[in-house]
Amino acid sequence: MTTSRSVGRWYRSFLWVPGHKPAWAPKAINTQVDALFLDLEDSVPIANKAEGRQGIREMLEAHASENVGLFARVNGWGTGELIADVDGIVAPGLDGIMLAKCESRDHVSALSLVLDELEAARGLPIGGIEIVPCIESPAGLHHLYDICMASQRVKRVNGLGVAAPGGDFAGSLNIRLSPDAREGNLYALAAMTAARAAGVTQILGGPATDVANLDVVREVHEQARALGATSGHVIHPSHVAIVNEIYSPSQEEIQEAVELMEALTEAVEAGHAAVRHKGHMIDYAHARAILDLLERAHQSGLFAGPVPQLPVLSH
Repeated sequence: MTTSRSVGRWYRSFLWVPGHKPAWAPKAINTQVDALFLDLEDSVPIANKAEGRQGIREMLEAHASENVGLFARVNGWGTGELIADVDGIVAPGLDGIMLAKCESRDHVSALSLVLDELEAARGLPIGGIEIVPCIESPAGLHHLYDICMASQRVKRVNGLGVAAPGGDFAGSLNIRLSPDAREGNLYALAAMTAARAAGVTQILGGPATDVANLDVVREVHEQARALGATSGHVIHPSHVAIVNEIYSPSQEEIQEAVELMEALTEAVEAGHAAVRHKGHMIDYAHARAILDLLERAHQSGLFAGPVPQLPVLSH
């Protein structure tokens, strides 16, 4: 039985912005991206970490009122940078912290305690800042279920980090990836299973690192969505439109979902739990998937009508 937890806001796309380059944020937001990852880890030189923290505070202050999620990636435990990172960026407007090199339950629970203290000290809602585990090693993948269970702050996970040829995960596993990262699918499925078993349903796919090859970008994210990813992160503004398209329900899917829900609602009102629709049998199992699709479509502005409220037992 899947663990129940609150689901954070759904974002189709995340675009990376180095923390020490706050001038890049307006251009990033103008791509129609849903959320930003403001980075303090690998895209920021060691000598510029303090500058990166200052840059993130500037971006939070400048863009907190805009309709874009603002997340920050901090350096992992053991680097000597994490405490300074978190202390330097916890402020109004911060939606979440991606924890780099996350490998154990303790990594998440310790960060959650630090956030509890900083939120209380700074008058922020307790528990309001998400933790997004970044899985970049065999240990992280092996412990992913426990990592997700460590805190209710975990509402999404970067479960497909293997998709980057030459990245930390692929390197640690000694995988030789094709440009579209198809060899990583086995590991991706393991990550999906662990996260969803813990009740985390928002999974990030990508990124594709072949910046100029938009066909590969599409292939990477179409594979990720087919495997169960619900959103994607990208490293270049030209990738945002592709990712928004891939992770958005199509108008055909939305219309079919509405018709299916109308048919099932009529059946339930007549005392039935299943009904035949266009030659196929549909029941409450379909309703759960339909309601999820319509909710995501509503959040992304693709579905203007109210999301139906058919009572459905949790699974």
